[in-house]
Amino acid sequence: MSAPVKLIIESFLSDEERKSGVWRKVQEHLEAMLAKKRLENDNPKLTDVETATLRGHINCLKAFLALGKTPPEMTATNARPGARVDWSKQYG
Repeated sequence: MSAPVKLIIESFLSDEERKSGVWRKVQEHLEAMLAKKRLENDNPKLTDVETATLRGHINCLKAFLALGKTPPEMTATNARPGARVDWSKQYG
């Protein structure tokens, strides 16, 4: 039987770095850029390609902002708690 899978999620920033003035300044700048891109995305005259490009920029900015969040604690469940059943022995 194999051991359960361990998910390892490392934090990009330490707790001290998340609380630092530099990160707060970067975070404010990214949030301002995100707000601007969201306003640009509301323009009904945009083409499909322009809209998709803006949505990509928005997702990228959101991903950068997520680097400063504390990652959730995750554990993988043991998908097979027991040994694999040999159905051929059980049912012939």
